[in-house]
Amino acid sequence: MPSKRIDHYLNTLLDFLSKGSSDSRPRKLTVCLSVAILIVTVYFGAKPFNFISRNDLEFASKTNGLSFNQSSIEGESSQRAIAYTLDSLSLAEKQPISILLELTPTRKPDGLGTLIQLHDAGTQPPLMVAQWQSHLTVRSRRSASSSDRPYREIGLRDCLENGETVSLLISSSETDAFIYVNEVLAERKPGFTLIDPDASTTAQIVLGSSASGEQYWIGEMNRLAIFDQQVNPQEIRSGSIYPLIEYSFQNSKDTTIPNLRSEAFALQTPFRFKPIQLKRFAPLSDWDPNRSSQYQDTILNLFGFIPIGLVFFLFIGRELNNRTLQFIGVVLACFILSFAIEYAQIYLPSRSPSHLDLLGNSLGGCIAAIIGIRLKIEGDKRSQSIGN
Repeated sequence: MPSKRIDHYLNTLLDFLSKGSSDSRPRKLTVCLSVAILIVTVYFGAKPFNFISRNDLEFASKTNGLSFNQSSIEGESSQRAIAYTLDSLSLAEKQPISILLELTPTRKPDGLGTLIQLHDAGTQPPLMVAQWQSHLTVRSRRSASSSDRPYREIGLRDCLENGETVSLLISSSETDAFIYVNEVLAERKPGFTLIDPDASTTAQIVLGSSASGEQYWIGEMNRLAIFDQQVNPQEIRSGSIYPLIEYSFQNSKDTTIPNLRSEAFALQTPFRFKPIQLKRFAPLSDWDPNRSSQYQDTILNLFGFIPIGLVFFLFIGRELNNRTLQFIGVVLACFILSFAIEYAQIYLPSRSPSHLDLLGNSLGGCIAAIIGIRLKIEGDKRSQSIGN
């Protein structure tokens, strides 16, 4: 019985492709099914449709902290958090700088989780301090003339454990960088500076995620201070050196956290999630063969667009007799739909556009076009045999 139903549906499809059926019922069924497939494709491509999203920031009154992305712990993964300054910090080449952070991670991030980033609209930020698993990562941008990776990197293993409050001091002179954990020197990196030794910059301060809202961090930040010089924990504790920027994360109904040291560099915490930079399409070079999830995503993108590609062929194949034009038409339609979905993901907090996704969807369209052309050939042969 199931095989007879499959044969019936296949014959209906072949009749539709060959224009050989005058019965409107199969055509209505095909149109309804096509619309359903289109809706499902767009749904999975653009869910959760939260183009207007709450900024996932909360003040922790008991600890005077600012919590980032806590909804993800409760199973709500579509929201993101960000805080940033409107003013830009001027940094000269080889600028000595120190960043003091007191924080408590509450969950390991997926990939890198940005604690603090300096943002100047460049492809690579001038400076980023982030968490990867339970490790600390510090990236400093290389100059445009540098080869290999666009950043230099130092780090410290197993210093960011869930639920454990830690004090981090990351400091650099004109020649060396230092990392202190709970006031103890844990790492010294000769020849490494936090600011590019060959280029100056002016940059905004971003907390909790990257400037585009990606690479989000999950935890509570209790203190942030930035010094425009090299410092050590003893100098900070003695009060002999004052920071240029310092925030107290006390509960506030206002969307602005003032800088305790001056009127400049007030921290913006908007109610709505609004990154200060649009997301970029992830390049094909971001493909990481060591991540099994990327293989899964590629397979889903490839096979997920075969049904909608066949839908496009149902209508393109009936209007065009040239097989080359049929193929090009289906692939182009899949590319346009995929690009529209990927572009929409720029404005979705939990989604990220990717050239790899676009390529996978387009290849799925190629497979669908080949299948459709083959089915149309069979449909034409069937029509001829019935006519004879």
